[in-house]
Amino acid sequence: MATGRKQKPRTLKVLQGTFRKDRANEAAPEPSAVVANAPAFLSGRALVWFGVLCAKLSPLGLASETFEETLGLLAARLAEIEELERFIRENGRSYTTTTAQGDVMCRPYPEVAMLNEARRHAHADDPVLTWMMGNVVLKQARGGGPVKYFYPTKERESSKIDGAVALIMAVGRALAAPAEEPEIFAEVW
Repeated sequence: MATGRKQKPRTLKVLQGTFRKDRANEAAPEPSAVVANAPAFLSGRALVWFGVLCAKLSPLGLASETFEETLGLLAARLAEIEELERFIRENGRSYTTTTAQGDVMCRPYPEVAMLNEARRHAHADDPVLTWMMGNVVLKQARGGGPVKYFYPTKERESSKIDGAVALIMAVGRALAAPAEEPEIFAEVW
């Protein structure tokens, strides 16, 4: 049974610039040359995203049937993110409601949490970022008023959250930018 880190595929090493011929496994399986077909579970915008992903990854040799299910799941996730972004852009992040005692309460839409979860799964499963996000603890800022503010912190000094804080700041900057692009990932693709 193999121990240690899981080996990266050769194509990924080439893309990252870490491929070394002297360490290459000549017996490693290569991805299929057959182009991926959209999985049956995709519909609507997810099919469009699947086409975009295949078009971008074909020149790299990564749009093969070997990665069909993975591309399908990513396309479905990107379509979900796009749909949730559209809802938040149209309706805002929160709404106000009145409690039984007459207090005004500001509540987030469930779509905000759903978007957070969808984006969390689309971060390429980076182990360091996953570890840092697991170290984040939310603390409520002091102060009165109907709106409650939270900030990220850590329970122990040895825990690291730098990457998580950087991600939160980047998302904040992206949300503060003017919404000129109709699609969430228009600049990336």
